[in-house]
Amino acid sequence: GTTTMPHKYSFTDDAPLLGTSYYRLTQVDFDGEQEIFAPRPFNYSLDGTEMKLLQFGPNPFIEEISLLIQFPNNTQLRAELFTIDGKKVWETEQDATTGRASYTLNPDVRASGVYHLRLSNSEGKTLLLKLVKR
Repeated sequence: GTTTMPHKYSFTDDAPLLGTSYYRLTQVDFDGEQEIFAPRPFNYSLDGTEMKLLQFGPNPFIEEISLLIQFPNNTQLRAELFTIDGKKVWETEQDATTGRASYTLNPDVRASGVYHLRLSNSEGKTLLLKLVKR
């Protein structure tokens, strides 16, 4: 409707599912006419020991932290909370299964301030997050 020149569009799925997912484009014109294009397959896999943090929050947190993590295989998830100067103040470990999983952490810390949350799996992959405790 606004031009005769071709347009290119892109979309990034920030939290793809493991395996094959299908995406398709629906074009809706100003007059309400629509054209639905054929689905396009996309295969997503994690390599080796990679774990992927998909969501976390709230930040700042008051009592609990919610995580959504994707794992390539069954593993152990270790969460450790450190003060800004590196002192470990809390830790927990739990089983993690292949695929997406939600976790709720309840760090037993009372002092407000800036903390580092280290997430690691039994294969040695580590993620580090900066959190603020209210």
